[in-house]
Amino acid sequence: GYIGKPEDARKTPGNQYFFANGRFFRSPYFQKALLKAYDNLIQEGHLPSFFVFFEAEQSRIDVNIHPAKTEVKFEDDYAIFDILHSAVRESLGRNSFMPSIDFDQEGAPEIPKVKSGYWVPPPKIDYDPLFNPFFEEGKFNREADRRWETIKDSGAIFQEEHIVQKPVLQVGSRYIATTIKSGLIIIDIIRAWERILFERYIKSLTMESADIQKVLFPAQLNLSEAQKSVVDEKSARILQFGFDIRRSENGEYLLTGIPDSFSGEIERVDKLADTLINILPEGRGDIGAEVRERIASTLSSAGARQKSGTLSHLEARGLVDALFACTEPANSPSGYPVFSLLSVEEIEGRMSV
Repeated sequence: GYIGKPEDARKTPGNQYFFANGRFFRSPYFQKALLKAYDNLIQEGHLPSFFVFFEAEQSRIDVNIHPAKTEVKFEDDYAIFDILHSAVRESLGRNSFMPSIDFDQEGAPEIPKVKSGYWVPPPKIDYDPLFNPFFEEGKFNREADRRWETIKDSGAIFQEEHIVQKPVLQVGSRYIATTIKSGLIIIDIIRAWERILFERYIKSLTMESADIQKVLFPAQLNLSEAQKSVVDEKSARILQFGFDIRRSENGEYLLTGIPDSFSGEIERVDKLADTLINILPEGRGDIGAEVRERIASTLSSAGARQKSGTLSHLEARGLVDALFACTEPANSPSGYPVFSLLSVEEIEGRMSV
């Protein structure tokens, strides 16, 4: 196509034309992209001349959105907007219409030459040598701290506890342990993840939203015809659980997004998505509280088993924080205890102190 010089822009419309496959059409949206490329080059309210030609397959253009058929709808409007803006901007730059850098040295401040042997003293840094940011007390997650206080007030096993960040040790492949004033607390990793994931799924369903992590390489799902029907019918409901399943042009079903809790684990999460698809038909229409909890419990149980294994110190610390930020950290959705307290008295009894 052709675009006019910035100095030839006028207030009155004229010589502004778009053509799609040889047919004239109007598009305020594309005109906005073109005018955006002229920013700071023409006065406000002025219009440059342009003749822009588009070529596209007929199947990707809709000409029936206006009775006079002077407007068209492209399938890739957003991409075309960016391409048009970039192309016009590049053309203006190549033809020296864009502002250039002025290298004129007149009036520039004189910078004195540095003589050889000139020494600049290093800056002094004042700091407290006794300060260590990694062992400061009281940096525990506030929400988790409140949950600990709730357990202490309601019950019975914690007496006058104030939880601070303590080292976390993994015991075997299933347990982690950390200390409190009254003793040693041992947490079942799988049951802890069950509780955490269960409450996240319930919250996602209640709020009708979920944190979804887009994956770089989507995984292909091998679905039966019945499962494909469920995905097509309940795609919005599946999104609420954090799974983004898309149907490709060749009919394949791809897992393009996973719950944020499972970032980087798509090779295992596809089985979890398969579990969700199988149990969704239980909830016809709007999912009631009972069915919602059953689905969340099934998913959290399956997801927790994929979370087992060796944890880094940060992962273990994060698990403890996330657990005690839950509303019911003491029990798994199935009713089993998530953690156990070994008091100082019990330890002394075993050691015959």
